[in-house]
Amino acid sequence: MKPDNQFFAEIDGFNTEVLTYNSGFDEILIGLHGFAGSARTFRRMATYLPKELTFYSVSLPWHGETECESDSKLLSLESYADGLAKWITSLKPKKVHLVAHSFGARIASMLAIRYPDLVFQMFYLAPGGFYPWEDFMFRFMGTQPFRYLGKFDFFLRPYAKFMIPGMKPDKEKVILSSLRKIGWSFPGVSLRKNNQLKHLNKYSGKLWLLMGRKDHLLPPSYSKTISGYWTNCEIMIFEKSGHLPMADNPKQVGMFISDKIEASS
Repeated sequence: MKPDNQFFAEIDGFNTEVLTYNSGFDEILIGLHGFAGSARTFRRMATYLPKELTFYSVSLPWHGETECESDSKLLSLESYADGLAKWITSLKPKKVHLVAHSFGARIASMLAIRYPDLVFQMFYLAPGGFYPWEDFMFRFMGTQPFRYLGKFDFFLRPYAKFMIPGMKPDKEKVILSSLRKIGWSFPGVSLRKNNQLKHLNKYSGKLWLLMGRKDHLLPPSYSKTISGYWTNCEIMIFEKSGHLPMADNPKQVGMFISDKIEASS
């Protein structure tokens, strides 16, 4: 599905790319993609969302067409969540829903902690920030000698290909740059390192935890551990999905989200 519109919003110092689907409604869904994704990550799923709902899909820092004038700026979950909340509030929505995949769930979780009443319900697709091994994938970039070596593409390239086996040559430069920036931002991008996971029970809304049975990065068996941090969480396992449920099963995931949103209206 093609977006209705593309615009740019200032979020925490980043000139942020936003794609809009079904413009003009005051009930909204915010989309936060994962590492190496962009605002276009949810395009296949968007076809199956409610027609009377505006979907704002955001390109996160150093992804898509999102840019920052300061080359030295790093990412802080707290600061970005504050900027995101300010922007969402400026839209003057009647009701807010949110869908987040992988790394995007780190930001969504901080948003839920700092603004527990802002989002009515959230949909997490293979969420980042919980599984210890995932933190390690970014943490090592902030320590020497890896911080120094990370300046060189030849060092990062094998690691990026391990994380993203299907990495296309034309996307390599952007992916390596975003990996470098996120790694250097650690521990500012870690819920676990900053002891924030215990605060997730502040969130007053419903969390739908959507996992893929074939996910080799975040084992579906870990879903019970993730759900334990939340006050109101339900788990849904998609049998034919891996780490990208919205790409592996866009219709099934889109219709699941649509059904839950329409049931709450």
